Amino acid sequence: MRVRTLLTAACCYAAVSGWFHWPLVEAPGTLLPQPQGLTPAMAAVDWGDELTVTATIATVARRLLTDPRHVHDLGQCYPFPNALTLGEPMFVDALVGALPLALTHDPIVAKNVVVVTAPILGATFMFALVLYWTGSAAAALVAGLLYGFDPRRLMDVSHPYVHGNVWAPLALLFAHRLFARQRWRDAVLLGVALTLQMLESLYPALAFALVGGTYGLVLTWHHRRQLWTLLPKLALVAAMVGAAAHL
Repeated sequence: MRVRTLLTAACCYAAVSGWFHWPLVEAPGTLLPQPQGLTPAMAAVDWGDELTVTATIATVARRLLTDPRHVHDLGQCYPFPNALTLGEPMFVDALVGALPLALTHDPIVAKNVVVVTAPILGATFMFALVLYWTGSAAAALVAGLLYGFDPRRLMDVSHPYVHGNVWAPLALLFAHRLFARQRWRDAVLLGVALTLQMLESLYPALAFALVGGTYGLVLTWHHRRQLWTLLPKLALVAAMVGAAAHL
């Protein structure tokens, strides 16, 4: 896969996301977007969710920057042990928002960076997957647009964790490469992709379990004669994901 091709696609997706989210790009610290067409009662509920998500991303990001060992001791259920895990942890959103929060100290900026970058990441990773599968840059470009800029992701800006499936294409890509090439590097990258997908939210994790689990069974059957040689690498993947879940 050519790096230049991937970077070109990422720039295209960044331009599309910047155009669609232009009000956020213009005023990243003063505007929190909300879906349109809601009833007054639902708009009030959605606004509460928006504020909660913004506060959670900023709080988790700040704890990751200052005291990552105690990142679980946060959230609405604190002081219960591991209180953050009793809700939506949004670890990956916090990782994305950590740098803008460190630079600006503004929770709204951190949240808006998450909103703007999510379609770019999802589209770019889907581009990489489809390019690997088909070898067609045109097909990959279209697939990335359809995946990264799904209307539900673009419109439900109050709940980015619900649509936090941007790492799923990478997990499928590295799973395919691991079975096909049997390299330790692909095992490590698969473990990282699965961990990031799992740490985002229960909603996309369950959805990916259906898709990724089915695809994993297909790969296992197709490469069943090489399965014994793959077991150590698959054990490493399981250990990485299990360690992240335990922490």
